[in-house]
Amino acid sequence: TKVNNISVADQKALLIYMPESLDNVAVSRDIYNMSTISKVFMNDIDYSEGIVQSNHGVVGGANIAPVKHKFSVNITGEYSEIKSFLILLEQNNYPLEVHNLKITSSDKDELVAEMEIVTYSRI
Repeated sequence: TKVNNISVADQKALLIYMPESLDNVAVSRDIYNMSTISKVFMNDIDYSEGIVQSNHGVVGGANIAPVKHKFSVNITGEYSEIKSFLILLEQNNYPLEVHNLKITSSDKDELVAEMEIVTYSRI
């Protein structure tokens, strides 16, 4: 499994770094705040209930089976604004991964970006 390829020290660090649980309202608010800072328009944000990942091991008696949390996000803005939004996601204090990014043009000379933003918790 993937966990077996990670050193024990890194696995223990992951347990410390990964939040115990996730407040989906707080994460949604953080994503919205990043959209405001980057000046993109937040069309929609939807949270999907956490899914326990399988095929993970045990480290020091603790189960590493992270819960995957998905936020479907749809934003509108200029190229530089969307780029700024993605940079803010990357600089966030907890890990946010962008999955399935799709960018299309709109009728108003703007871009529409659809993506899944994924983060993890222990429960």
